[in-house]
Amino acid sequence: MATSEQVTRLRSAVKDVIEQSIDEGYTPKRFMNMTANGDADDIVEICESLLTSAHAFEELEKSMRKYPGSPTLEDKVAESPDGFGLSRAAMEQARARVKYLDMIIPSRAANRAKR
Repeated sequence: MATSEQVTRLRSAVKDVIEQSIDEGYTPKRFMNMTANGDADDIVEICESLLTSAHAFEELEKSMRKYPGSPTLEDKVAESPDGFGLSRAAMEQARARVKYLDMIIPSRAANRAKR
């Protein structure tokens, strides 16, 4: 279970993804709505659901092909030493997705290094 400090950091990461995506020219409307712009009461459950949903990943992959410079929740979770206290399954899925996206969209890794 995520601590209050981890939840605060998760909220901040979600907000960063939204802001940086908009800066890249992509407005992640569905992500913004689902997470209430990072302020959803059940942010941990929402993020875990997004990170383990095959449908959400299909949509994410489409977006990343168009906007490879945009960060993802997966990136933030994979970069966080404790994965914001999310479940092991969500953390493992995030890391696997980052690897996959970097493999099929090579410019992503370079873009991530610039952030």
